[in-house]
Amino acid sequence: MRGTDTVVTMRQVTRAGLAVVLPRFASVASWQPRRCRGIALIEVLVAILLAGLAVTTGLGLALRGLADTVEARLRQQAIELAADMAGRVRALPGVDWTAVAPGAPCGGTCSPDALAAAELGEWRGEVIARLPDAEAMLQAAAGGALVVVVRWSGRGGEASELRLGVQP
Repeated sequence: MRGTDTVVTMRQVTRAGLAVVLPRFASVASWQPRRCRGIALIEVLVAILLAGLAVTTGLGLALRGLADTVEARLRQQAIELAADMAGRVRALPGVDWTAVAPGAPCGGTCSPDALAAAELGEWRGEVIARLPDAEAMLQAAAGGALVVVVRWSGRGGEASELRLGVQP
């Protein structure tokens, strides 16, 4: 035989009356059990490493999805609040909403301007309560229209803004 070929011969061993044929290695140099030691441990460590990497990647994706869901929920709340203010503006036509300062709720009979001030104050309070670091305002636009502007802090402190045009 040449190189690292293994020559196997058979020997017979008798145990408890039974004849068993066992291989006998003629060339021990070609069969080196010490080289194989630790291979299974390395395979297990690589498998654990790959499983850990897969779990970490999965958790990262899940956290990213959760953060995106939170951001979408904040945007949805801003849209609801802007639509709420648009409804309040349409309910009180003829009021110059850009000149109205937010005021306290009026009791009993109120002028349209006093009611608009109360509505604006209540709406700004809702915006501040529902959105982080929120700011809410009304701006004049061309043709007598108004723009409802809602700003808030999004993920990582990034500023987000929603603008909604309203025709009173």
